Order: sequence, then structure tokens, then C-alpha cells
Amino acid sequence: MRFIEKTSSPASLETWKTTRKNVGQSCTYGDLSGQPQNDLKAQLLAEQKNLCCYCQQKISNGSSTIEHFLPQSQFKLHEVDYLNLHLACNCSRGLKGEHRYCDVSKGNQLVINAILHPDCESFFRFANGEILPNDFTFKNFKEFKNNIGKLSIQNQAIVHMLAVLNLNSNDLVTKRKKTLNDLTKVIQSLDTVDKIDNYLNKEKAKDNGSRFPSLIKYYLTLQRTKLN
Repeated sequence: MRFIEKTSSPASLETWKTTRKNVGQSCTYGDLSGQPQNDLKAQLLAEQKNLCCYCQQKISNGSSTIEHFLPQSQFKLHEVDYLNLHLACNCSRGLKGEHRYCDVSKGNQLVINAILHPDCESFFRFANGEILPNDFTFKNFKEFKNNIGKLSIQNQAIVHMLAVLNLNSNDLVTKRKKTLNDLTKVIQSLDTVDKIDNYLNKEKAKDNGSRFPSLIKYYLTLQRTKLN
């Protein structure tokens, strides 16, 4: 997961809210449509570099859903609050149980909003395709869940979030392993710190992000440390 820097709410969305308030109408997400909704989704896509806010898989307008971080069912005042809105993949829609992830798995549950924290990526590490708290006490996600009471309060919250979003589903772990395998081949050619820095800078500058950018950054940073 990585920090999502929110920009200003789309002008058409704010105009829509103001217009409704001026005539005594409530601003509910169910009533949002047309240009304000289109502008909202377009801005979220650009803001997230066409990546799911949670799992970091590629998304498009048609393969994503607007995610209310604070669930609509519990936080009516934040239904159209721009800071509460993100785009999540719908890759696991239609699946059941342990195969569901991201927004589909989250439903109305509450988790910490790590993606709005500037140091978000420092909270996590990767191992064998899994995303874990940046804590080396345990080696895999199952061990972290089984020993959650032994973790710091922050890491307890992170484990809870990863579990609720099911970010270590078999599907995601398999895809991360594939990305790591491809990255390993690239790393062989990045034999200097400057080459790694250039690669990372190019990744950061992309408007259309690579799948699993946090994983890429994590392993390239490890390689950079070895070369120092």
C-alpha cells in the first residue's frame, strides 16, 4: 500500500453539493450522477495513477468502483466527502469468502486509513508474495494473525486492516510473486545505486503506474542498500 495524496475536490462535485444544499436537498451518494460523478471518477483515477487504492492492481473506469473508506451505512455525513472517496478494483466481485478482497471484502467494516498517511509504505514489508507489517518478529501473515496480541498497537491495526481487506488472498499472493519474478530479472541489470535511483524515479513519474509499485520500491530499496 502507498500514500495517496488527495487533491482538491472536483469543481463540478462541489457545485453539485452547493446547489443541492441551497434548495434544501441532502447530498447523498445515491443521487450523484452525470458530470459530477464522471469528473470524480476521472480525478480519482489520475490521483491513484490507475491503480487500486488497496491492492495496487491496474484499474480503469470500467474495472473499478468508488470506495467509501468510512462506510456510507455508518457515516452519512461523509457520503460525498472527497477525502473519504477512493477507487478500488472490483476484481473479486462475484467471488465468495476467502477469495474476495479490497472493497468487496471490506464491506462496512472499519480499518485504519493508512493510505492517507505520508509514510504509508514504511508500515509494510513483503515476503513470499505476502504483504506484512514492517516487523520481522514473524515470517508470514498467518503467524502475525495468530500472535496479534504480541504486536504493537500500530501493527495490530495493520494486521487487522490486511485481514479485513484480504490483501494476502491466494490470487494476490500469486500475482505479487509473478511481479517479483519479473523484477528479479530487472534487478540483475541495476548494478549501481544510480541505476536503481533512476529506475525508481521513472516509476514515480509515471502517470499510469506499474502494478504493485510498493513491492517494486521495497525490493529495489533493499537492493540499493546492499550496493551502498
